Amino acid sequence: MGISSGCSSPNSLLAGKQFALVSYLPDPLAQFLDDLRLELVPDCSPRAHVTILPPRRILGTSRQALDEVREMARHFDPFSLRLGDIELFPVSNVVYIEIAGGRDRLLEMYKTMNSGVLNYREAYPYCPHITLAQRIAPEAAEAALETAQRQWKAFRFSRSFPVETLHFVESEDGKCWRDLGEAVLESQRTPHHGFGSPTRTAPVAPYRA
Repeated sequence: MGISSGCSSPNSLLAGKQFALVSYLPDPLAQFLDDLRLELVPDCSPRAHVTILPPRRILGTSRQALDEVREMARHFDPFSLRLGDIELFPVSNVVYIEIAGGRDRLLEMYKTMNSGVLNYREAYPYCPHITLAQRIAPEAAEAALETAQRQWKAFRFSRSFPVETLHFVESEDGKCWRDLGEAVLESQRTPHHGFGSPTRTAPVAPYRA
């Protein structure tokens, strides 16, 4: 997904205006992944991110959706994600990095935030990951996977990063995305910055899917 001025689809099959919720990765990890994605798919314009809510139509206005995201974000504390191995989705030929630590936090957030005006029935079950290459020819998939794995093995910086702010984004065509606003995760429960699930001291959100 190329957010703001970028142009690259987040596996979207929808036509018309759509919305998503993401968290951007910090440098140097983000720069490395952006460069790698450009090597694999030269015509994309990436911005490294992890998706919390995949592209969807919404049941109200973008303002209503952003307000709901901000309210729900208040009930999550910041947490960390750790990236794992690079794999290939066999049917779609998407090269991706698996989430090795903190995956349960993303699943919890998805389950909570896929509600209200943002409620949407996905074409595929939500599977937290970071996309590196998509829409590549089947015969080129294995070579792209091998290149990505080789480059990832050589990366010497931290593969962990904090998730502290979410970005609500919009696209008219599923290719070019722009930020509509952000939501800050504010601790309303026992402080927690690791990979496990903390004990709640407040309701997770005003909505439940």
